[in-house]
Amino acid sequence: MALYTHVASKEELLDLVLSGYLGEIAGEDDPTRPWDEVVVEAALRLLDHLRANPWAVPALFARPDPGRGATAAGELYLSAALRGGLTHREAVELFTGLLALVYGAAGFLAPVVRPAAQDRAAVAAVIRAASAEAYPATAAVADELVAYGSDEQLRAIVEAYVHGVAHRSGRGIRGGS
Repeated sequence: MALYTHVASKEELLDLVLSGYLGEIAGEDDPTRPWDEVVVEAALRLLDHLRANPWAVPALFARPDPGRGATAAGELYLSAALRGGLTHREAVELFTGLLALVYGAAGFLAPVVRPAAQDRAAVAAVIRAASAEAYPATAAVADELVAYGSDEQLRAIVEAYVHGVAHRSGRGIRGGS
């Protein structure tokens, strides 16, 4: 097939596409900003990128390290975390945890074009219809729960995760250190 004259396989082509795709959002650590802000902003930028391009989520699940673009995108997280005082292990745990969180959120929130897929309004109606007698906790938080996946909620979750890792490390959030 003419498509494969410059690459050895379909997998190599997919790696090149994914590497370029992730390279679009790669950036450098900004040592003038607090490390945790840099990491949170990078994670939210990746989430926005994946939500705008939902085709990439299953492809990245299948090929999680497609090349230099992925390495360049990951470098920002690792560099900022190390600058913030996290150990090598903690920096890797922060990075891989953020990938799981971001990829999971992007996959879960991706627009679905399958027959019988529920839209957000249908999900919200089911949540709001939960019996307060049978499901008191769900009924109590229904208004907040139907906002799942909102930009505000996702930012709060990413920030809580980053701050939790920093706190667990005993380093806390030390700004631009």
